[in-house]
Amino acid sequence: MEYSCRPRHEGMMYVLFSLFVMLYGVIRVLTSDESYYPLLIFGAASLVLLAVGIWMLKFRKKDFRRIVYLNTWVHRLYLKSIWLLAVVYTVASAALITLLLIVIKLLSGDDHLSFQSIMETLWHRGEILIILLYAVVREITGYYFYYISPEDSRKQF
Repeated sequence: MEYSCRPRHEGMMYVLFSLFVMLYGVIRVLTSDESYYPLLIFGAASLVLLAVGIWMLKFRKKDFRRIVYLNTWVHRLYLKSIWLLAVVYTVASAALITLLLIVIKLLSGDDHLSFQSIMETLWHRGEILIILLYAVVREITGYYFYYISPEDSRKQF
């Protein structure tokens, strides 16, 4: 189904996510002995997300057109429990990311392939986890915005 959603909702999601990205950058610098370089990268990404969110909140007047797929396993999990959907989607995506990481490590010729090295790589590559969190939140809010949208704005595509 295709539906209209207000830019105010989407903008608020971007503003909150920009604060999360900045918080992650600060935590990463404080908990590691790295330089402040990651903080600059995460700060810049956070500012971009914040600017996009503020633009959507204050200046964008036209509604967004979004698409959700009904009668899929994701939709059925959303109807059953939002928290169950978040957990299942996160676990499935994390398993896919881990499998992809294993394949990349094997193709690159890494001889030291263990559970600990994979988890360490995932921890040091926290950007992957932030993208995963964004995907989960985006999926859940897509269905949420669909159900709060006016029925006359919905149509099948």
